[in-house]
Amino acid sequence: MTLSVALGPKASLFGRLFNQVIRPALSIGQGEKEAAAPHRFAEAVGAIFLLAATGAFLIGSYGVAWTLALIVSALAALNWLAGICVGCEMYLFIQKVRAKAVA
Repeated sequence: MTLSVALGPKASLFGRLFNQVIRPALSIGQGEKEAAAPHRFAEAVGAIFLLAATGAFLIGSYGVAWTLALIVSALAALNWLAGICVGCEMYLFIQKVRAKAVA
């Protein structure tokens, strides 16, 4: 996830797996293009949470580590099952707030 944020979608392991294996196996079409910025923001937030979880595991703070990891897992499941990207919605909300602050 961190590589995908830093290097772009081409570095996404899950994106490549989906495009090269799952999409052809299930005959899934290309779909509509969406803006990349909200999705990259969501991935960045997820990567930060997972890096923090890793740090918490390394220092022995298992409760914090599991909480952070489970938050990312729950939000990923929500996106996958219901099509609701909380990180994308956060990005759009921040953009609206910034636009109102400038105006």
